[in-house]
Amino acid sequence: MPKQIKTRPATPEEARVRARTATAYLEVARLVLEEREPAMPGVAAGIAVLAGIAAADAIFGVRLREIHRGDDHRAAATLLSRATPDGAKLAATFKRLIDVKDAAPTSNGSPQHSICREDTQTTAFTTSA
Repeated sequence: MPKQIKTRPATPEEARVRARTATAYLEVARLVLEEREPAMPGVAAGIAVLAGIAAADAIFGVRLREIHRGDDHRAAATLLSRATPDGAKLAATFKRLIDVKDAAPTSNGSPQHSICREDTQTTAFTTSA
């Protein structure tokens, strides 16, 4: 039996708020990446993950009239795959973003920093939901 995905009903206004929240997180992540401190890529990665989660909530709210609830954010990818015609692509990008939070960057030149920078850019597409 497939694992039950926890959700709750969402209104269109809640979806709009989550979209604005995602945009705000993304703007902050981009500002953080401009700093040259060694800890900043990790901070930006964490903020980018929050942006992606909020953007996913916005998409679910608009398309499915529900928002994912629970600690297993990877399960939310299943909702993304059902929410839009290109849901499989969105779900794959979302999973990649969630994986970034576990790969804490150690410096501005690290491979993880490149992933963080790229994912803060790809998260932007979800905020237009």
